[in-house]
Amino acid sequence: MENEENAKAYFAELGFEICPQTSHPLDPWGNPYQIIIRDSSNETKEVGVYSKGRDGISESTGNDPDDINSWDNTRQWRSHYFP
Repeated sequence: MENEENAKAYFAELGFEICPQTSHPLDPWGNPYQIIIRDSSNETKEVGVYSKGRDGISESTGNDPDDINSWDNTRQWRSHYFP
């Protein structure tokens, strides 16, 4: 619970609105960012963050064409959201 409160305070300090149900920061469309644990290429785990995009739907856990995620370096929008 303490870590959750620290995370909420951190994101609020950065100017993010916080979803009261999930304690995750909200994306530009008012939906909570999704936070997942992913397998990385070097057989370790990494944290992934994604938005379900404008339509609020993801059928692929962050890989739909309109999803914004932290692991796909090839998408044009990436440099805007993850400099």
